[in-house]
Amino acid sequence: MFKPGDVIFADLPDPQGGNIKNRPAVVLMEASDGNLFLVVAGTTKYERGRPEADQVALPFGNERNPCQTGLDEATAVCLWWQLVIHGSDVNKKVGAVPTRLSTAIKNGTAACYRRDESVQSRVRQSHAEAKERDDK
Repeated sequence: MFKPGDVIFADLPDPQGGNIKNRPAVVLMEASDGNLFLVVAGTTKYERGRPEADQVALPFGNERNPCQTGLDEATAVCLWWQLVIHGSDVNKKVGAVPTRLSTAIKNGTAACYRRDESVQSRVRQSHAEAKERDDK
């Protein structure tokens, strides 16, 4: 269905777990038999108070000058905003990140996960919720 590096739009909660809306994200890996995916969420707003190293800006284009990501406005993935989502949460795939950025995102998300217990907790909680939906 989706593979690492795919840029998607999905119904995702904000970092506090509320305000679900259609947000950009990059797929990190399949988390289960094709229905669950680990993603890193993106934002079009600068995250004040977070180190710049915890965000990766994605290329974007427009109708006349499209780019590989499929994004049409400035977007950064927030390496600490990792979630497990159900495939049904995905509204559309728009593109893919370039290989060089895919590596930076993969390494950055792993580093954030290892050092930040809130990231670990968010991933565990979102995985449990997505798994529960998958079991229904």
